[in-house]
Amino acid sequence: GAKRLFLSALEVSMDRGLFQRFLAIHNEMVSNKEAHNSCVFWFWHRKYMLAFEDMLRDLEPSFACVTLTYFDWVEDYANFKAKKCSNFGTCSPILKDFGGAVHTNSSTPPSSDLLIFDHSYPDLVCADASPNNHFCPVVEPGARCDHCLPRNATSWTEGLLSEEWDVDILKGYLQLAEPTPSIKQVSADIELGAHGMLHALLGGVMGNPYSSPADSIFYAHHTAVDMLHAIYHHCKVEPLGLAEDGKKSFIQSFEGCTTENNDIITATSRVQSKVTVQGVQIDAEDDKLVGKYFKDLPSQYWELTDTRDFGARAYSYQFNGLLARLYTNCGAAEPVPGARSAHEIEHVLRSIDSPADQNQVDFNKEALAQGASQGLTPTQVETELKKMALLVKAFCLPGSVVPYSDEFKAVWKIRDRRPSVVLLEDLKAGRVTMQLANWRAFLATYFECTDVPATIV
Repeated sequence: GAKRLFLSALEVSMDRGLFQRFLAIHNEMVSNKEAHNSCVFWFWHRKYMLAFEDMLRDLEPSFACVTLTYFDWVEDYANFKAKKCSNFGTCSPILKDFGGAVHTNSSTPPSSDLLIFDHSYPDLVCADASPNNHFCPVVEPGARCDHCLPRNATSWTEGLLSEEWDVDILKGYLQLAEPTPSIKQVSADIELGAHGMLHALLGGVMGNPYSSPADSIFYAHHTAVDMLHAIYHHCKVEPLGLAEDGKKSFIQSFEGCTTENNDIITATSRVQSKVTVQGVQIDAEDDKLVGKYFKDLPSQYWELTDTRDFGARAYSYQFNGLLARLYTNCGAAEPVPGARSAHEIEHVLRSIDSPADQNQVDFNKEALAQGASQGLTPTQVETELKKMALLVKAFCLPGSVVPYSDEFKAVWKIRDRRPSVVLLEDLKAGRVTMQLANWRAFLATYFECTDVPATIV
């Protein structure tokens, strides 16, 4: 199927060194500083991912329709929350699809000390199932290759899923109930939460902000991150019907900033993707190997706001389950009557709910009704849902709400604490209280969660 085709294309791209060239672009300091901890985190990665998909499609005629696969951590977390599975090994089948963290070939070493840019991971298992048996850090005549990729086996199997993927927490971060959300704030919260958490939990090369695309799971993860941008745009920007000027200037659509390169980014700034080839730094679009995949894509940031506006390279998603519901309902209990968009290409929505999804949906409906009967605003109810999601994770599921380690924060240049960590601490300290009546009954009924201490009020 589609996933197998994607994995086959990855293998060919690794064999030809194209996969590695994309890794080199993300690893480049100028590109990287613009892409992270900045107002254009979503936008920079969107162009990068689209160029990557174009490269895969161009490898062979049989790959002409290949699409990026996404890591549905929202669905996986719903199953984790419903206690239908207990860790990455049992909740996230995509990790097995991408070769897992096992070394199977007895004739090759179980670990590798090869540098992936400036880091090596000799303590980790070198995963050699497909597609990783095609991975070489350097593809040049005479370069050594171990045909495997270092991965943290403990994390990949026993790692515990993060509350940052709870649909109720994502709704709050996406500011779906806010009349005029700030895309800069929304993007920063997603980057720090749902995005950063997978990098932190998987560790290994995924724990490195520069060379993480050495692990192909990076692309599945960032596709999911991009889907959140598509949901946000559909719910909060599309209804405004903005013309070009509005797309550039409304805070819902685009906000500028100064990056860690000390570049001032505005809506019309060119997307900076650089790469060093044979010691010389060039624009990615001038690269002989992959430049053509960047050339035909939008060059200014504001042009990347809607995936369906890219002319010949417009693209849409198939949203499933809770993500589909998030797209259609925009955080409300029922579908939002959207204006029919004038796009030739449209996102596909398959809201076939698993039992865990249905349980989550029923819980949301009842909580929203309770909030409305108390006169709470949608934003207030959204905050209550976020609090309840945190209490379930903290007191009724394996693991807890864990802050990032100082080491991870240093490497990723993270200065802020995750909002969920702060909110839970405020709840525990009594600085914040629960506003929704019957919240304990809801948690008991829907999530068999009865261990929240009486000190939380």
